[in-house]
Amino acid sequence: MTTTDFASLVDEYDDVLDQPIGNGAMVHAPPSGSSSTMAAVLASVRGFVRDDEHLRRQAIKAGQRLGERGFYRWEQGGKVISGASIDLIEDLAIAYGYDNIPRKLVPSMTVASERPERILANQVRTTLTGLGFFEAMSLLLSNPEEQYEVLGLDDPGDAVRVAHPVSVEQTMLRTSLMPQLLTLFSLNRGQGLPQRLFEVDDAILLPPGQERPTEALHVTAGLLDMTAGFADIKAVAEALARELRIELTYAPVDHPAFIPGRVASISWDGTPLGLAGEIHPRVLERCRLAQPLAVLELDLQPMLGGKGRG
Repeated sequence: MTTTDFASLVDEYDDVLDQPIGNGAMVHAPPSGSSSTMAAVLASVRGFVRDDEHLRRQAIKAGQRLGERGFYRWEQGGKVISGASIDLIEDLAIAYGYDNIPRKLVPSMTVASERPERILANQVRTTLTGLGFFEAMSLLLSNPEEQYEVLGLDDPGDAVRVAHPVSVEQTMLRTSLMPQLLTLFSLNRGQGLPQRLFEVDDAILLPPGQERPTEALHVTAGLLDMTAGFADIKAVAEALARELRIELTYAPVDHPAFIPGRVASISWDGTPLGLAGEIHPRVLERCRLAQPLAVLELDLQPMLGGKGRG
């Protein structure tokens, strides 16, 4: 934690050479993208180092190599390594002893509070677990096949793509939670019925022409059972609305992932939130599911009074 406190003093990164630390002493850091602003970092050293010679002795104790003008490198396993300033501070702190470093309260005191989206997410989480649903947690990373092709959708081009993916299954950031919920149902198809799963987390969108992606809190829930239908998933949506003290409106809509006539768009105060309905047999077959599946997905961000977090 002490080293982390030191690091918090640094508020910018740049290439630095021969920065003064007082009394004519200099610290030499080789230019590198990870080299922190030396003057800001070394300002923290003065709190537990009496003078330049003491600083030098502590550095030697920590295994640092010194030049006439200050610190410039250290050796590790016989190999000379250029060091970032934070590594220097950590080595000095270890050599001096963390218990010997004077402790001071931060200059400003603030009281932490839970973020509004986390409060809303917990409300949704509590409601759905009370209805007998089990929470699932999936990765933010997905792929076009999972997000679009399985559902019969065209790629709208609003996703953040991964430049160098480690896997063909993780080539983009998800734009919707429902596709991954279907994947989880597919993986659990050998388990007993009924199955009730939900996830409440962020979806990330990058619309064409927008410079930065936007995060939006979503919730998706699904019911897999021999008799699951539109009325069942609509009842879940109504239960959520009641707990969140909002009123939802429904309207017929066509969507390739749902059975025609058994899917509806969901809106709140004139703002579209999402969909609810029965998954089409064609999609069930792609997911290797033999039982009916009713699913909803809602964008909760409008309830927070914003368009999303960028």
